[in-house]
Amino acid sequence: MKKIFIAFIITSSIIFVSCKSDEKKATTTDVAQTEADTLYKQVLDEHEEGMKGWMKIEGIQKKLKALKDSIAKFPSSAQYNSLKSKMDNVNTELSDAYKKMDVWMSEMNLDSAANDVKLRIQYLSKQKIEGGKITELINNSIQKADSLLKTNF
Repeated sequence: MKKIFIAFIITSSIIFVSCKSDEKKATTTDVAQTEADTLYKQVLDEHEEGMKGWMKIEGIQKKLKALKDSIAKFPSSAQYNSLKSKMDNVNTELSDAYKKMDVWMSEMNLDSAANDVKLRIQYLSKQKIEGGKITELINNSIQKADSLLKTNF
């Protein structure tokens, strides 16, 4: 009887410990999946924010060109040349931002590593950072362009 009782205690302990271990694994997996889901949403939010500016870029570039064409009618001066140079630089920044957003969107694979949560978290973390940099580039170039377009002559 004593042997049966000891065997029962050992068996119960093993079952109890293995169940606790499974619960811990499930909890760790749940936390990782939640982190992946949060990152996924953040990448989408970054994409939306970048798209708001990205969709304005071509219109802003047209306005810059129209302004540049209109001031080209003035006699050439150092002020005109400086302004023209600034417009060219901002236009280049706008084009670069536009292209980077375009490339980022086309290369991004939101389903990447869907079966491996750890790799998915790494991928989405990188995409979030990249998207943030591109959004910042877009917003900064738009701000510079807006400042130039508001210049009084």
